[in-house]
Amino acid sequence: LSLIAAAATAETILVFDASNSMWGQIDGRAKVDIARDAVQRLTQTWPSSRPLGLTAYGHRREGDCTDIQALRSPGPLGAGFIEDVNALTPRGKTPLTDAVAQAAESLLSSETGAPSIILFTDGIETCGGDLCALADRLERANVNFTAHVVGFDLTTAAERASVACLADRTGGLFLAPENADELFGAFDQLSADAAVEDTPIQNANVTFEVVNSAGEPVEDLAFLWNLQTAGSESFDLIGIGPMEVAAVEPGTYLIRATARGQDFEAIFTVQDANTE
Repeated sequence: LSLIAAAATAETILVFDASNSMWGQIDGRAKVDIARDAVQRLTQTWPSSRPLGLTAYGHRREGDCTDIQALRSPGPLGAGFIEDVNALTPRGKTPLTDAVAQAAESLLSSETGAPSIILFTDGIETCGGDLCALADRLERANVNFTAHVVGFDLTTAAERASVACLADRTGGLFLAPENADELFGAFDQLSADAAVEDTPIQNANVTFEVVNSAGEPVEDLAFLWNLQTAGSESFDLIGIGPMEVAAVEPGTYLIRATARGQDFEAIFTVQDANTE
């Protein structure tokens, strides 16, 4: 029995805040200028194996909650990425929910292996959307979907909670930098996290055990793993193999794995041991 499967490419979209509030200043510099420098740094540290796209909101029209634009589909990073960011002029409102929904829909429809979003915002929803409810819907639609949130210069606990739920409910990171150095560090952390996710699993010191429905150990099975979210409670099993037909009876099996210092569990079912 051989159930080897190819891993789909994991794609990410940066959702960038170009609302009018980005003209606010921190230590004498406009937040939009600080953010541009941070994205420049991101393009230098982001793993080359992870396609990155760009969506922006609030940059074309004042007071328009539909001002959301997909600027770049996920792909290899080049000079054009930061050029697109530098060309954004903050003008409008903050339609967080719709911007994330549009970016997520494009990722989920492309059947990427473990799609993710980085939401960068300096404010809360101003267009009536419910970001927390959206997070629940996205998690139900694809358990492998992850959203990271960078809440820049959010000053109150209520503001932070209103956007942190997107990360919390999808297994992502919530980062709340308050100045330029902290924002650079936040983007460095996201790059490092993406690099860990893309590290071949055979280099991650994986140990695992398999038991059948009676709780009895099952030996001589080799598994290929793809841990998509370091530190989460979920993982992708992208392949099982090789497996000896005589060693695997039809039934339900529980896999317990330890990798990158995290414990994981999953259940898989073999319906017909004679079917490849």
